[in-house]
Amino acid sequence: MKKFNKILFFILLINIIFSCKTDRNEDGNQSTEIKPQITFVTSLLPKDIIYFTIETTNQVSIDWGDGKKEDYPSNTGYPASSLMMGEVKGNEIKIFCANGGSITNFKIIEMKINSLNIANATNLKNLDVSQNELSSVDISKNLALKKINLVVNRIKQQSMNQIMNDLPTRTSGEGAIIKVADKVSYNSLEQNEAPLTSYQIIAENKNWTVEVK
Repeated sequence: MKKFNKILFFILLINIIFSCKTDRNEDGNQSTEIKPQITFVTSLLPKDIIYFTIETTNQVSIDWGDGKKEDYPSNTGYPASSLMMGEVKGNEIKIFCANGGSITNFKIIEMKINSLNIANATNLKNLDVSQNELSSVDISKNLALKKINLVVNRIKQQSMNQIMNDLPTRTSGEGAIIKVADKVSYNSLEQNEAPLTSYQIIAENKNWTVEVK
């Protein structure tokens, strides 16, 4: 009986040790994974120069596509808008915000973006991804959005309807606006398809102005 109790004691002890164990990095410090606030995929080629503008409440780190983060300290002018420029090192680029900071504005124009994930940028207010190659944009997690520019992309009507449906409710005095553009020729570039009128009304009932050029 005593032998059985000793075995049981050691089993419980091992379980406690493993339950208290935390992941640590190579320096022995506890590691905390920070998820990117914005991730996008570009069809620009490696070594091409890509640039975008962000506004954030803290310093950012950017993975230019090779899995390595480059830090941009907070003394570079945050929270004012800052132009970020780097060399493409892979198709998927990630933007991280340190110490609980958040990205409030993101503008990337004519950079051949074909996929965008902003689910973790929950404080994003202004989004401008015009003149890219997007076929959809999920804004369902971005409840702070007030201004959106999607002009000159490749968003079909069904996806555009979903965007209208996912718009957060604003108040009438906030001036919320979404620019979508229909399939009318614009510098010979492929255009979005306009949402159905019924979905435009859904957006307008949430106090959004829907600008269809």
